[in-house]
Amino acid sequence: MHFYWLQPALAAVLALFLCVLALWHAPQRYLNRIFALYALSLTSWNLDITALYLFSDYDRAFFWSDFFRYGMLFCPPTLYHLILVLTGRMGLANRLILAVAYEATVILCAANTQGALVQGLGKFDWGYYPIGKPLYNLFTFSALLSFGPALYQLVKGMILSQSARQRQQLKIVLFGFAIMLPLTLTNLLPVYGIHFYPLGNLGTVFLCGVLTYAIVKHRLLDIELIITKTTASVAALILWLTPLWLLTAEVQQQLYGFSDPRLLLFALAVILVSGLVFPWLLHATEAWVRRILWGQKYDSLQALSMFQKTVVQVLDQEKIIAGLREVLVDALQTESVAIYLLRPATGAYAEVHESGADFPPDDPFLQALGRQHEPVVREEAVLKETDPQAVRLAATLAEHGGEVCVPLRTQDRLRGFIFLGKKRNRDIFSSENLQLLSTLGTEVAVALENARLYDELRASQVMLARSDRLAAVGTLAAGIAHEIRNPLVAVQTFVQLLPERLNDPEFRTTFTQLTTSELERVSTLINDLLTFARPAPVTASAVQINDLAEQVVRLLAGQAKKKGVALATRLDPDLPPFTVDPEQIKQVFMNLMLNALQATSAGGAVTLATAPQRGPDGHAYCLIEIRDTGEGIPAKHKEEIFNPFFTTKTAGTGLGLFITHQIIKEHGGSIDVESTVGQGTRVLARLPVAGPPPRAGALNGTDPEEAKNGAPSHRVAFPALPPSATAHEKE
Repeated sequence: MHFYWLQPALAAVLALFLCVLALWHAPQRYLNRIFALYALSLTSWNLDITALYLFSDYDRAFFWSDFFRYGMLFCPPTLYHLILVLTGRMGLANRLILAVAYEATVILCAANTQGALVQGLGKFDWGYYPIGKPLYNLFTFSALLSFGPALYQLVKGMILSQSARQRQQLKIVLFGFAIMLPLTLTNLLPVYGIHFYPLGNLGTVFLCGVLTYAIVKHRLLDIELIITKTTASVAALILWLTPLWLLTAEVQQQLYGFSDPRLLLFALAVILVSGLVFPWLLHATEAWVRRILWGQKYDSLQALSMFQKTVVQVLDQEKIIAGLREVLVDALQTESVAIYLLRPATGAYAEVHESGADFPPDDPFLQALGRQHEPVVREEAVLKETDPQAVRLAATLAEHGGEVCVPLRTQDRLRGFIFLGKKRNRDIFSSENLQLLSTLGTEVAVALENARLYDELRASQVMLARSDRLAAVGTLAAGIAHEIRNPLVAVQTFVQLLPERLNDPEFRTTFTQLTTSELERVSTLINDLLTFARPAPVTASAVQINDLAEQVVRLLAGQAKKKGVALATRLDPDLPPFTVDPEQIKQVFMNLMLNALQATSAGGAVTLATAPQRGPDGHAYCLIEIRDTGEGIPAKHKEEIFNPFFTTKTAGTGLGLFITHQIIKEHGGSIDVESTVGQGTRVLARLPVAGPPPRAGALNGTDPEEAKNGAPSHRVAFPALPPSATAHEKE
C-alpha cells in the first residue's frame, strides 16, 4: 500500500485546525469569519484529494471526491475575499469582482450537482484523479483569475499600509501565498491529462505553517495564546498517538498477517476521540455528581470561583471590598466577615468601614501572619501548642471571633487579611474551601494593589492637567493684555475729553455707547479666562460644543491678531447637545488651538470646524477638526506627539497633546493627526453624543485596558470631514 493520502490528510487537519481556532476565539470579527471560511474551503479541497488517493474502490473514491468538491470550488473566491479584508481594500470595484467570483462558484456548484464538471476518474501512480469536462475550464479560469489579483492586492496593500505591524503581517502572508499558489496550479495538470504529481497539498501544509507563524509571532488574528497552547496540545497528541498507531499496526500484522489501513485509521480515530473526550467527560461527570450530592453548596463555590477570576479586572477598591464581602457571606454562609487593609502612611492594619482597634505594625499577630502563605484555621492552630506563632494566631482569631484568617499577599508583602466567622450551618471549612480561599487571597491582594496604583495614576494625571492648564493661562496672558489695553485706551481718551465737551449731547451719547461696549468686551475676556483657569470638579453634562469652541476662540483672538494669523471657525449649527465635561473639552480646544497658532507663521490661517457624524458602529459623534497652514510635523515625530513631556518647542512642557489624548479617550472618543511638512497639520477629534463610558469597576469581566483608559482600545475607522463643509463660517 502507498501513503500518498497522508499529505493531503495532514493539510486538511491543519486547515481545519486554523478554521476552528479562528471561530473559537472571536467569531464576531469579520476577518476571523472570512479566514475560517477560506480555511474550511482548503479543508474540503484537501479531503477531496485524500479520498482520491486513499480509496482503491472506484465508486467510493468518486463519491467522496464529488462530495468534497463543493467546498473546493469556493477556494478561489474565499481566497480573494480574505486578501481584500486583510488589506482593507473592500472598495466598490473589488466588491463587484468578488460578487462575480462568488456567482461563478455557485454556477459551478450547480453544474457539479448535475455531473457536468467531471466525467470520471483517471488512474495514476498516486491514486485516482478527476478528468474534467469542458465546463471544468470555468473553474480553472476562476482560479487563475483569483490568484493573480489576490497577489496584486497583497503587494499593493503592503506598500500603502501605514501600520508597521500590518505591513509585517502582509509580508509573511504574501510569502506563504507566493509559495503555495504556484504549487496549487500543479493540481490542475492531471485534470488535463498531464502526468505530473500534484504539489498543491504540500503548498497548503506550507501555507498553514506560515499563517500559524503570522498568528503567533505577529498577531494576525489576535489568537496567539490559544494557538500556542493548542499547537502544543496537538504536538503532544502526535507524540503519544504515533507509537500507539505503530503498535496497533504491528499487533495486527502479527495476529492476522496483514495491516488494513482502514482498521488502522479507525483505531487511530478511536484513540484520538477517547483522549479528547475523556477529560471533558470526567469534568462534566464530576460537576454533575457534586451538584447532585451537594446542591446549593456547589453553586456557591462556583460563585466564589467566578469572583476569584474576575476580581483582578476591577480598579475600584470600594467595589472590590463590597463584592468580596458579599460573595464570602453568600458562598461560605459565614456569620461574619472582617476585612483589614494596610494603611501605608502608618503601617497599621485597619478594618474597612469599621471603627475598631487597628493592628499596629509591631503587633506579634502580624509578625506571625506575615510568615503564612495559606489560610490559617483556628482549630488547627490550637493543636500546635509548641509553636508560639500558631498559639498567637489562634488567640487573635478567638479574640475577634474568627475561625479562619486569609492573608492577602502580593510580592511577599502582607497587604491585608480577612477574618471569617463560623459557618451558619456549623459546617467545617473543607480543604476545597481553603484552597479556593488561598487563591482568592492572592487575587484580591493583586486587585487591591492595582486599584491603589490606578488611583495614584489618576491623581498624577490630574496634577499634569492642572500644570498644563496653568501653562496655557500664562501663554494667554500676553494676548489678552493686548486685547484689554486697546479698549481701555479708547475709554481713557474719551474720559480725558469729557470735561471739555460735557455739554455736547452727541459726544456724551457716543461716549456712553463706546464705553459700555468696550467694557463689556473686557469683562467677557476676563470671565472666559477665569473660567478656563479656575479648577472645576469633573462632571459630565449636556452642553453645546459650539459654545465651548467660541469661548476658546474669543480668548485666542488677540494672540492670533498679534501674530498675524487668520483665525476662522466653521461650526455646524445643527449639532445636538453633547454629554461631556465642559471644562475638560475647553482644555482640549485650548491645547489644540494653541499648538496650531504656535506652529503657524504670520500670513497663515487656523480653522476650527465641527460637524455631526455617524460612526461605523451606528453611534452619533461630533467631529472636531483643527487645521493649520503651519510647518507640519516631521514623520519621525508623529508616533511621539501624544507621549508625555515630548516637545520640540524650547518653552513647551510636552503635556498638552498627552492630556488632550487622555481627555478624548476618557470621553469614549478618538483623536488622529494628519500632517505634511511645509503644508500644515490637521487634527481630527471625535466625541460620542452619548458621553463618556461608565467607569470600570463592576465585576463583569471588563477589559483592564478599557478600565484604565476609560474607552475601548480598538480604533474605529471614520470618514473624514470634507474640506468644503457648508456649516456656519465666520472669520
